Amino acid sequence: MFTEILKDLRKQKKVTQVQLAEAIGVSAGNVGDWENGKSRPNYGALISLANFFGVSADVLLGLKEVDERTTVLADWEVDLVSMIRKMDARDQEDIFGLASMKYARNIKKEA
Repeated sequence: MFTEILKDLRKQKKVTQVQLAEAIGVSAGNVGDWENGKSRPNYGALISLANFFGVSADVLLGLKEVDERTTVLADWEVDLVSMIRKMDARDQEDIFGLASMKYARNIKKEA
C-alpha cells in the first residue's frame, strides 16, 4: 500500500527518486527501497515526505484516502500561494482580479 501511494504521489509531482531524495534529505537508494517495499521510512522521513507532498502521514500510510479534490501542487504553485498569503487584502484582491481576467481570456480562446 505505502509503496504504491509513494510512487503515485511522486509521479503526480513529476519528480524522480533522486529529486525526492534530495528534497527530503535521504539517499536515492532509500527512496528506491521504499518504493520497492524493501524498507520503510523512519518517522522523520515520513514527516518530510508528508510535508513535501502536502498530505498527512495517514494518507502515506494508507489509513486515510487522498481527498479527490486534493492535488499535489508544483513547487511554483506553492510559492505563488505563499506569496499571496503574505499580501494585504487589497493586493490579494488585485491578484485575484488579474487571474480571473486571464482565465476568462484563455477560456474564450479554447471555445
